[in-house]
Amino acid sequence: MEYYLDIETAYENPSIVEQMRRGISPDVRPSNSKIITLQYQALNRDGRPNGPLRIFKEWTDGEASLCTRFASMIDKDDMWRFVPVGHNIGFDIDFLYLRCKKHSIFLDDWFVHHDLPRIDTQPITLALNAFKFRGSGLNHFTKKEHSGFQIPIWYADKKYDEILDYIRKETVAFIDFYTLLKQEIPKIRQKIAPTKPI
Repeated sequence: MEYYLDIETAYENPSIVEQMRRGISPDVRPSNSKIITLQYQALNRDGRPNGPLRIFKEWTDGEASLCTRFASMIDKDDMWRFVPVGHNIGFDIDFLYLRCKKHSIFLDDWFVHHDLPRIDTQPITLALNAFKFRGSGLNHFTKKEHSGFQIPIWYADKKYDEILDYIRKETVAFIDFYTLLKQEIPKIRQKIAPTKPI
């Protein structure tokens, strides 16, 4: 079953957040950051929600709890049970994998990086942008208001409601876009290869 999946991250070092307040955009890496939310929502075949948005928060449950939840969702013996869907989903999966390791939650490397089915909309927005990276972000194709640059600052300032509001809006924007892609992309296929069966 398809599930929208996303994480939000924040920096562990307060000096990095201070740089962000001055407009400096540092690298986000599992070595200098942590997962502060894990959110997912079951989707129907048409891409619409098939259940509530679930948001798990590091500030109430701890990061290890979020990692444990992710580990319990994926299963190499039943890999189609949870198919992550997202934009640049490889970032989220890799980040989760490495933070799981930090908490001594060891996942099968080959399964996570090669066999786990996933659906990533990032190559589609890149193609829609004439294969130019600049301007291919999700916020250029959806009602998503911004890239989420403020989230580490909100987290440092304990503005958790702002983070949760951003997550809810981002989820709606992504799912609306994904549903539209599911409707329109097959039409392109029919134009390119109308006689080849699906």
